[in-house]
Formats: sequence, structure tokens, C-alpha cells
Amino acid sequence: MASQLKRRTLFALWSLTAALVLLEVVLRMGAALLDEDPTEATADPLALRVLALGDSWVYGAEAPRGQGFIDVVAQMLPELSGGRSVQMFNHGRNGSNTAHVALTAMDQAEQLRPELLIVLVGQNNASNFYRVAEVEERLGRKPPPDRLGDQLRVVKLARILWANYRGSSDYVQSNQQAGPSTPDIPSVVTDEWGSPIPNVGPLMQTMAAKGYLQRAVIDAPTPTGDEATDLSWDLLYKAARRDFEAAELAETTLLTNRNWTAELSGASAPSVGGPADVLARYALMRFARERGDWRAVRYHGGALLEVEERSVLSDLGAAEASLLAGDWRRSRALLTAAHNRLPGFLDTIDLASRFTPQARDALVYEALEFEPIAAGLAHERARFLAMNYDYESAAVARSEWLESHPQDLAVAADQGVWLVEMGRTEEADVVLGVGPLPAGVPPQAPASSNPDRWRYHLARSAESGQRESSLTEVTRALNGAESNAALLELATRILSSHEACEELTPVAARWFLARGDANGYAQHLAPCMPSGEAADHLKGLREEWGPLGDPASWTALIKAGHRPFALLYRDLDLVLDTANEIGAQVLLLNYPNPSEDHVVLRDVISDYSSTRGVHYLDLWSLFDTRFNADEWQQHLGPNGHCNADGYRIMAEEIINFLRERRVLAGAG
Repeated sequence: MASQLKRRTLFALWSLTAALVLLEVVLRMGAALLDEDPTEATADPLALRVLALGDSWVYGAEAPRGQGFIDVVAQMLPELSGGRSVQMFNHGRNGSNTAHVALTAMDQAEQLRPELLIVLVGQNNASNFYRVAEVEERLGRKPPPDRLGDQLRVVKLARILWANYRGSSDYVQSNQQAGPSTPDIPSVVTDEWGSPIPNVGPLMQTMAAKGYLQRAVIDAPTPTGDEATDLSWDLLYKAARRDFEAAELAETTLLTNRNWTAELSGASAPSVGGPADVLARYALMRFARERGDWRAVRYHGGALLEVEERSVLSDLGAAEASLLAGDWRRSRALLTAAHNRLPGFLDTIDLASRFTPQARDALVYEALEFEPIAAGLAHERARFLAMNYDYESAAVARSEWLESHPQDLAVAADQGVWLVEMGRTEEADVVLGVGPLPAGVPPQAPASSNPDRWRYHLARSAESGQRESSLTEVTRALNGAESNAALLELATRILSSHEACEELTPVAARWFLARGDANGYAQHLAPCMPSGEAADHLKGLREEWGPLGDPASWTALIKAGHRPFALLYRDLDLVLDTANEIGAQVLLLNYPNPSEDHVVLRDVISDYSSTRGVHYLDLWSLFDTRFNADEWQQHLGPNGHCNADGYRIMAEEIINFLRERRVLAGAG
């Protein structure tokens, strides 16, 4: 019988793979269509003012410009305006989720004073968490309305999981709101053809630097003539190729050269002098990152926060420290600065891949998806692919790495754990050198304390799905192995899958203190406590970890990540509250697309509207009544939106609804 952990993993993989297949086409088309910087509109107090909010449907994707349904509604509204002029403010954006819609409503309503809000959103909620944390922050300053019974609807909202996989980052550039010491973000320098030109200092123009950028790190770096600089590049080369024994010797030599041997990786980061110090700290940080020592990553990266002369390395190191400290706003700004200085740098892409979806914005996605300077080593490619949910390709890259580096137990354990979770235990046993074993017989517990050996043993033990034996092996592993973040993470996942709450809480705390991932901590504890309670548990742990960020921002990110479908109710409530404050009407729509996912959304939005008394137009049912399957398909574009003909019908139905219900009667 497949274990609970494996079933959850398979479901997550299926979901995210489906998202990526649809994501690429939809977003690249959206990027080509979207006008990033709409001109600032001024409200005419004498006009009938309408604010349209939503995603790519509201924007008018897959129709010629000016032929989306909002455009057509604007053309037809004068017949309902009583002779007044009409102002339509279309804030539809490709990839928008309900959080973005709620914030747009709150930010625009007072300025525009619309009399009607037209809202169509929800399709991107499962795969896009852009600005969710910002809503949490705003609610932290304003108590949300008490909506009795909303928790009872969360189960129904979870049905969207089966279908709601379109969209990704919003394309609108957000305010960085970085920490007070974050430098200004440099703009991208381009040549006459628009191609980016690296904006780096002399340190990154040496042959040693170019070798690292191109990942030509098998041979020793070309000497620069400066001993300290050469030692740093030597460590970076060895760390990049995961030659740990040689890298540890290089690390000791570098620390001695810089007179840093007496340091302890505490909460307070050391100060940094000139470029040689920056490079040394960055090399130490990257080696710590490869061996999974996240406290050392935060420590050495933290030393780069207050560097006066900024560079791509100081920006990246400071971004690493800020992200681990929970200051995702500052980290996002520093990541953008590093990307703008040197687009396509593999280390920047590596960092961008570790931003939780709730903290990503369009600029993070730009860095993540930018064409890299080099292909990267196979273990790096595996990491990037896995963080972007392409697990099959990540496994292929790990296999490539292990062919030439069979001694790399950490990568072997990553591969083995994934294979076990996919039910491919025979392959996994071969990778770890413990098989083949008879079917259903797990390998013996490791004789050594190697955490990677124990990590694989845990995965194999949990594969049976037997709760008691899985918990027993977790205890054995935590007592018998050297502790590291990867082992603690797997132990936490297993305990979470079995809802072993008493055992889970202290192990999750140990994992957080090793890894510093507050969002992941709350996610692991989700079966045992709500995210707000998890955030409270983390207050003391966060102090021990040594935070650098704003606690309110950190807590908001935790709360944002674990109820993406319940957020639809909360965010639409914020839109309604905003409309009520200015005396505006709201018309809520659903998607006229016959696919299963849109049927689910029809039910969810219908359920919401029935509990709120909001104006609701069921476009899905109108199209279903009016057209047979072939006729309906003729009104859709290749990517599932309406085409111009379908949008015109949507607009006609909206105008009919407004007229028959007298929605605008007495407006003005």
C-alpha cells in the first residue's frame, strides 16, 4: 500500500506539473500583451465611473486590443448612464489572484470613487501567491470583519485544487518596501539592441571570476596576483564542484589569511572592509550553502548587508541573509539589484528559486526565468529544476551528477528519497548501494551516523505507510545520526504526514533552528495547528535564530501560505467592504468556459455570492444554456479565454443584467 506521504507527494507533483504546462503559454502571451505602466487616470465626478478588477479575462487576453468584454461594456454603458459620460477603469492583469484584486480595490476606490465594481477572479489562486502576504500585513493593522461560518466553506474551496492551476506571477512591478539600509536598486544597463550589459566592478572582470560565472571550475582558477583574492576564488571553485574535502582545507586557509579563525557564527554579523573581504565572505557563504549549513549562510551573508560599495556579490550575500532572517522584502530588493547588475548569474537564479511563492513578485520571476550565463553543473541544474517543480528533469540531472560523483551522498540521498516517494524503491536502493532487496523489505538501519544515510533509511521506512514503525524510525534517526537540516526536514515531513503532533512540534523547532525557514515551519505544523498559532510558537525560536527582519512582515508571510483557497472568501470580502465604504455596487462574475476547473469555480463563486447578497451573474450557465459544446468552443481562444465574439456576448449579458436588475438606478 502506498504511504500517505507518497500519495501526498504524487498529488503535489501532478498538480504542479499541470500548472507549469499551462503556465508557460499563458504567461508568455500575457507578457507580450500587457501594458506594464497604464497612465494614471483622473476620475470625472460627473461621469458614471466603473472599476473592473480581475485577471487575464478582465484584461481581455486572446482578443484584439479594445475587444475584451470590459471594453465592450464600456462602449455599451452610455445607454444606462442617463446621458452622463462613462469612465471605465480597467485594472485587469494577467495572472492576478484575489489578493491582488483586493489590494487594487482598496488602493484605487477612494481615488476613483466608482459607482460599480465588476469583478472576475479566482482562477489563479491555487498557483499564484503574489501579494498575499501584503494583504496579511494590512489586515494586521485593521481587524477583519467577523464572517460567521466561513471556516465551514474551506473544505468546499479545496475542490479548486483539482483544477485551478493557471497563472503565476503578476506582471505589475510592485513597490519593494525594503529595509532602511537597502541600497537603491540599480537599473539594467542595455546596449543599442536592448541586450543587458553586466554592471560589475574590476573584481568580477578577472579570468578567475569569468571562470566561476561560466562554471568552468574543474581546473584551478587563474591567479589574480593577490593572495586573499586567489584563496577566495579557490574556495568558490571547490565549493561549486562540491569537492568538500578540498574545500574544507581551502576554507581553513582563507579564514587564517583573513584572521577570522576565532569567529563564531552568532546572530551578529561581522563587519566587512573592501572588495577582498566581500569576496571572502561570499566564498565562505557559498560553501556553507553547498554543505547545507544555513546558519553559516546567514552569518557570512549578514556581513554583506552594510557594505558601502555595493556589488553583485554583496547584494547576493545580503539577500541570502535577509531571506533566511525572514526579511523577504529586503531580500527581494537586493536580489533585484544583483540581477540588474549581472542578469543570468547562476547564483542569483539559485537564490530566486528559494523564494517561497508567497514572497515572489514579477521581479523575482524575472531573475528566476532569465536565460542563465552558463548551463551550470548538473547538481545545480537539479536544484533549480526541483525548486521549479520539474522533478523528473531534476532526477535526470542528479543522475548525471552521480555518474561522475558517486561519493556525493547528499545528492544520492536526494535522488533516493525522491525515487522512494515515486514508488521506485528498487532504483533507489541501487543509487544508495543497499539493494536490490526483497519487495517490502526496507534496508537495515545505517551503522554510521551519516545523516544522508539515515535520511534515505527514513524515507524507505516511511514508504510502508505504517504509522508506528515510521515514528519509531524517526526517533532512531534523530538519536543515531548527526543532525543536519535535510534530515530534520524529512523527519518533520514524516511526522506531519502522520499528524503526530506531540512529536512533531519539538522536531519542527529543531529543523527551524537548523534551516531558518519560517514559512516551511508553519506548513509542516499545519496538520496540528493554524498558521497564526505556529507564528506565535516561532517567536522565541526566531530570536535564537537571530532575525534581521521586521516581525510583522515575517508573520504575515507565514500566515499567507497555507490557505490559498480560503483566501478567495477573505479577499472578496475586502472588495465588498471597500465598495460599501464608498457606496458602490459590486457585480461578481464567473468564467464562461466549459472545462472542469471552471465548473468548480462556478460552484465556489456561486456559493460565495449566495452568502453575501452581492450582485452575481452566472455567465457559465448562460453560455451552457445558449450553446452546444461545439458552438461554445467556437467562442473560446486556444488558451481557454473567450475570443472577441465570446467577450462581446459576455458584455451583452452584463449590460442586460445591469438593466434588468436596475443595478445603476439612482447612481450618481
